[in-house]
Amino acid sequence: MHGPITEKPRMVLFGEHAEVLYKLAEILVQRGYAVEWKKWEYSEQGVYFPYGLWDADRILMLYTQETLLRSCKSGTAFRRLMRPGSRFNTGALLRKMILVPETAPEEIPDAVFDTIPALKAVPRVAESSIEALMAMLAAPETVTELREKPAPETVSAPPTGEKPIFISYSSQDKDTVDALRGLLQQNGIRCWMAPYDIPPGARYLQAIVNAIDGCAAMLVAVSTHSQDSEQVEREVNLLISDYPEKTVCALIIDGSPMRGWMRLLLQNRQIEQAAQITAEDPGLSRLIAVLRQLQS
Repeated sequence: MHGPITEKPRMVLFGEHAEVLYKLAEILVQRGYAVEWKKWEYSEQGVYFPYGLWDADRILMLYTQETLLRSCKSGTAFRRLMRPGSRFNTGALLRKMILVPETAPEEIPDAVFDTIPALKAVPRVAESSIEALMAMLAAPETVTELREKPAPETVSAPPTGEKPIFISYSSQDKDTVDALRGLLQQNGIRCWMAPYDIPPGARYLQAIVNAIDGCAAMLVAVSTHSQDSEQVEREVNLLISDYPEKTVCALIIDGSPMRGWMRLLLQNRQIEQAAQITAEDPGLSRLIAVLRQLQS
């Protein structure tokens, strides 16, 4: 990345597909830029974002939904780069970045904004065209648009001092549990749920332990998947063994009967079953009332 000094603006491209990067690089070279491009790098941990960026005048991040969601995973170089106070001079890098959709324009998933809040300040090309990109490149470097997502009107923010409800679940049930989390928050119940509430750069397991230490109670999303999950078992065991005075509630989200370790540990607990994730569901209505009392 540390090449000879050139008077041409130096552009660095990162993206998923080499052929797209190559074609865009060719066009930008014709428009008078000195361009280098690199593919996103992956591992089991997620996305690795190359660090040799400080010589660039502009950094174009070509993204897809999959790319950004992978970037949420704990421990990725991308998250470490974007976190506040990064030793890699995050502020200077953010002022150089532009987000470019690699295919049709895609909305950035809420999960990415929750995990990497710094992306809210990165300008984004609204259309998949070289004209839209060139217009963005011509804009003053100091202009950034903050994309703060307004909270839904139905959300009732809990008092600052309230301890959250820790949600223990299997990642295979994420879509259902995301809806559950949203419903609880709309009803004024503060929640803690990974990965949304894990600070960027934090150690994943340590953040979970800290959250269990500080929670008002635990809600277990019971399903076939969570009953086979060693991580859910560890979380429930930790709370019951270290904080026997804390309440554990269970919500069956897929109709599966409780079995094995979960049947043993959660017997005589508040157990509800939801046919659908709505406030009108009787099981969820009762659960919301209980969780409100636990946070009060």
